[in-house]
Amino acid sequence: MTLTKRVGFVAGAAAMTLSGVAFGAATDADNDALAQIAELKAELAELKATEGDNWLTEQRATEIRGIVQDVLADADTRASLQSSGATAGWDNGFFLASSDGNFRLNIDGQVQVRWAWNHRKDPNVGGNAEENNWGFELARTKLFFSGHVVDPSWQYMVSMAFSGTSNVNGFANLQNAYVNKDFGNGFSLRVGQFRAPYMRELNVSSANQLTVERSLLSNYFGQTDYSQGAMLSYAADAFAVHVMYSDGIAQSANGAGPGWANPILSSQNSPFTGRTTDYAFSARGEFKAAGTWSQFDDMTSWRGEDFGLLIGAAMIWEKANSANAGAAGDEARVFGLTADVSADFGGANLFGSFVYRHVSDANTNAGAGNEDSVSQWGFMFQGGFFITDEIEIFARYEYGQAKTDVNNAPFATDRLNALTFGVNWYFARETVKWTTDFTVGFNPIIAFADPQANILTDNTTQKESGQFALRTQLQLLF
Repeated sequence: MTLTKRVGFVAGAAAMTLSGVAFGAATDADNDALAQIAELKAELAELKATEGDNWLTEQRATEIRGIVQDVLADADTRASLQSSGATAGWDNGFFLASSDGNFRLNIDGQVQVRWAWNHRKDPNVGGNAEENNWGFELARTKLFFSGHVVDPSWQYMVSMAFSGTSNVNGFANLQNAYVNKDFGNGFSLRVGQFRAPYMRELNVSSANQLTVERSLLSNYFGQTDYSQGAMLSYAADAFAVHVMYSDGIAQSANGAGPGWANPILSSQNSPFTGRTTDYAFSARGEFKAAGTWSQFDDMTSWRGEDFGLLIGAAMIWEKANSANAGAAGDEARVFGLTADVSADFGGANLFGSFVYRHVSDANTNAGAGNEDSVSQWGFMFQGGFFITDEIEIFARYEYGQAKTDVNNAPFATDRLNALTFGVNWYFARETVKWTTDFTVGFNPIIAFADPQANILTDNTTQKESGQFALRTQLQLLF
């Protein structure tokens, strides 16, 4: 190896090794390189001593200077790529962000693995007439992509859920897909697809519920699907208001709504030509008498948390589009009201809600006469208490009137009268949570049956006591 190359190698190896050490990337290989550099330095010293003042000619110095400059330029390029400012990591979820903070992508996920057992004394209904049904299911498997672009005021959310309870082999279903603009001073505008502001249980994530599943009452009266529309919001320190205009607010987008031959469907994943309403409005107001807004993002209250009190009320108002409604209830109108109170006591919680819905000109399937209108209502209350820092016990009672009695039934088929109780074990708060609960119906459950909640339809011809269901679920968030 010539003297010029030896000097160039020393310079290059030194630059690369120092670059690696500077970024915390030094390895055993780097230590070997340092040893080689020391050996080459000794050889250079020996050559200098041998050749005297002639060891570094002007030509050789120029060559060495060029090699060193090339190596240092390459090292600078590598360093600039590593120090561009782009960040990635964990901040209550995985994220990617630009150095100036104006662009950010959060990636989150939810997995709920559930085992359930349902017992009915005399099923004899539908295609599933087993007295006992049990087994595993993926109650929820979801991915969330959220963040902001241009600056933190332009926010977005896209989420999808993989079906775990249907026969469609785990297909991905688009749920949220919206853009949210924060104008400052408490005002914001959201456009796209999202859940309408109405019942509090459904506006709180399924990951942050007190029990394994939301109440049967909320699943019957609330919007379990998503709507396409626009929502204007205002939030202050003590109160918040949300008003939404959409293409349709209903419980389900896959057929008739509960309790009537309802031509109004949710507008989830539908084209503009598929709207089933002439108009659909939703509004919700909340008054925070004590506590912080963030503590009401879940349905529990952690030990050490400050006292919090939230009072909410909401309404929906929509009219079917006769052009797309068909013959049944082509001028149906739906008006709904709900009110709720949430209280956090720092280790204990209470929640209660009332809901009312009036459906007119709907051709209700309500037995004799097929009445043109029906008024439905219900209430529920629940509470939880931490017996240790990780273990919480809870109970919930719910009652509902659907006004959809079947003619020949020997009992009221439109009633909900059920009790749920159980326990939460928080391994890492709601990030890793194990929930087990037991639901018993004090009368047969017909109108309010919900397979998503593992509550099946009872036999309408036998006046037997209601069914019961045992559910145990492990949740993991990432």
